[in-house]
Amino acid sequence: MNQAAIAASVNDRTACAVGDISQSMPTVPGWLIGPVVRMARAVNPIVLRAAGRSAIPIAVVFHSGRRSGRHYATPVIAFPTGNGFVITLPYGSGTNWCQNVLASGRGSIRWHGVDYWALRAAVVGPGEALPLLSSGLRRLMRLVRIRQFLIIHATPEARNQPIHQPKEHVSRLD
Repeated sequence: MNQAAIAASVNDRTACAVGDISQSMPTVPGWLIGPVVRMARAVNPIVLRAAGRSAIPIAVVFHSGRRSGRHYATPVIAFPTGNGFVITLPYGSGTNWCQNVLASGRGSIRWHGVDYWALRAAVVGPGEALPLLSSGLRRLMRLVRIRQFLIIHATPEARNQPIHQPKEHVSRLD
């Protein structure tokens, strides 16, 4: 291997370790993801009944499958910002729901009983997401070492207008 190839290899590994958000970077250890996802699938129908209502800190992301076109509802931990929401990605950006939102760039999010159109979505690292949060939430996100976030942008018009979601959304966590 020549010097340029070695340097590129080291730089690639360094970029990935420092915060390359193009790859999924789960906070949850790999060996624990399977059991956690199985448990989440079991409790999601219960969580979805309360999620998105006022005083409940869990939001619901409504999205369509990128291949099937089926409608889904996924409970998430979201925090409102000036022009949208920051959503934690403890399982990384490789989850099906996150990939669905990124592929379409659309969907909606129900927060405190109000639905908002999601017009743009992007996966970001802590450097971009944490400044959008309060100091207490920044400390908490650092403590639990969340490495990826989904930023959902909503237009001001969409943020002020309730959106009615079809009833056929089904609960699913991937």
